[in-house]
Amino acid sequence: MVKRFLIIFFVLCATQSNAQYEQMAGVFVPPDSTKEFTLFFRFSRAQSSVEQKSVVFNSLRGGFEINKKFRTGLLVASMGDSLILKDNLPEGAEYNVVGLAAIGGFFEFMVINNYRWEMSVPVQLGYGFASYTYLDGSKEELFEEDVPYYFFSELGFNFQYNFNNWAGFGVGLGVRTTSAGHESVSKYTRGPFYNLGLRFSVGGLYSSVFHKQEVQAKKKAYFELREKVKAKKKWR
Repeated sequence: MVKRFLIIFFVLCATQSNAQYEQMAGVFVPPDSTKEFTLFFRFSRAQSSVEQKSVVFNSLRGGFEINKKFRTGLLVASMGDSLILKDNLPEGAEYNVVGLAAIGGFFEFMVINNYRWEMSVPVQLGYGFASYTYLDGSKEELFEEDVPYYFFSELGFNFQYNFNNWAGFGVGLGVRTTSAGHESVSKYTRGPFYNLGLRFSVGGLYSSVFHKQEVQAKKKAYFELREKVKAKKKWR
């Protein structure tokens, strides 16, 4: 009985998924199957809030886009603004400031990837160095404490609409887990995060300037395929 129920359940899910795809096919044209390696560079800014403290991470990712389905490479990340706290202060100190920088790698599975739309599931891992600086009431530095290690991992979901080959508007959600040599550093840098706003692709801008004809050809192919899908759906 259970086996029969599972079979029916999966068949219905597959049918519903196919129906939803058909409804979106006019916009989300499947990526072409041309095998190619493309250089990929992108800057991103992720924000999170822990106990009413805003934490911003900037990262620059660079690597390869493979067959329009995967992206992988290296990343450099840092805290966008120093995090000012008032946790576990020694005598004479009124603030403690957290700063960090990290390097790592990323892997991104592209659910949708064409000239106009992107939907992806990124995974990031990294190792960094952090500092914990104590300040007095006038915010003069008293002394600095090095955090011996900082590990982080991220899993997210991104959706983006591209205005052209190098600029777009995107939204993303994710969760970051951390392990650090200082409890406050780990506490304030882990948890859910989001990003929202304009996104710029350095690699896309380079292609638009130095490989303009190739970019225009991809744009034309995207819109031609989109019209074909719409026409095919119309005549059904």
